[in-house]
Amino acid sequence: MYTVNPEYQIQDRRGMTLSRRIEMFGRTAYQSWDKMDDDSDRRFCEKHAAHRSTFEGACMHLLVFSDYAEEISYFLTATDRKYLMIESLKSGGLLITGTVRALQEWINGDTGIGMRLQYFLHEFDPLLFPNFPGDGYSVEKSRTDVISVPPAAVVDLSAYPDKHLMVMVRFVVNRAVTHELVRHRPCSFLQESQRYCRYNQERFGEGVTFIKPTAFYKEGTRDYMLWEKAMRGTEKIYLELLKSSTPQAARIVLPNSCKTELAMYATVAEWRHVFKMRNNKACDPSMQEIMKPLARDFFQNRVLWE
Repeated sequence: MYTVNPEYQIQDRRGMTLSRRIEMFGRTAYQSWDKMDDDSDRRFCEKHAAHRSTFEGACMHLLVFSDYAEEISYFLTATDRKYLMIESLKSGGLLITGTVRALQEWINGDTGIGMRLQYFLHEFDPLLFPNFPGDGYSVEKSRTDVISVPPAAVVDLSAYPDKHLMVMVRFVVNRAVTHELVRHRPCSFLQESQRYCRYNQERFGEGVTFIKPTAFYKEGTRDYMLWEKAMRGTEKIYLELLKSSTPQAARIVLPNSCKTELAMYATVAEWRHVFKMRNNKACDPSMQEIMKPLARDFFQNRVLWE
């Protein structure tokens, strides 16, 4: 049995390719960091192409210009913008921000701009963006130009950069905390999977890790020792079940105190809402324990906003 304190890390992903960001996000579920190498990101994305949730772990900012205002208006009308941030710029163009998954699923070829975007994205990375507007499409005849822009340009271009810039935070907390965090929308999540992770393996120290309940009980007190006794008993039962069953079956005895890793990806605007809802006196003390320092660090590390 292992016990650890809760923690978080605002991810510094500067210089990473989209596929590497997706791989880092996706491996949270499997805790398979040992399988990473120089080319593993491409293999990971190819293998998990049908598992769309992993492709929510990276975003792009696209600047779109068209010679025809009517074409922009039609694109805005014909495009389902549920998971895309689209802003009309004073220059007459559009700023589009979306995760790789959102761009895969919600940019269609029903409009001239949509076809140009599909062409651009396919040329940018055919593995991540397999959709192509068709053999008859000619980019030379297109009325639209598309540019991929860095986060710094988003701040200059947009009147509402918080809606376009995104941040990845990796939490190590108990499952009671993650049960509350995953209720927020729109966000992207991947969580350590007790279905796949077999905690009797050497890479997990052949035991279960629990988050110390210091938000409730001080170490060394009677209540803390009662909690510790309960966790030892739970671990013993879990490890015994693994002798004859799968992690998927054995996990049903694991409690909220289990350590879990959660990668959470959201716009700055949504993070502001999360801090407002999860960083006040009415919140679970375990939530406050992690959110108070995160809220402070979050706005002191704007360079990490994507």
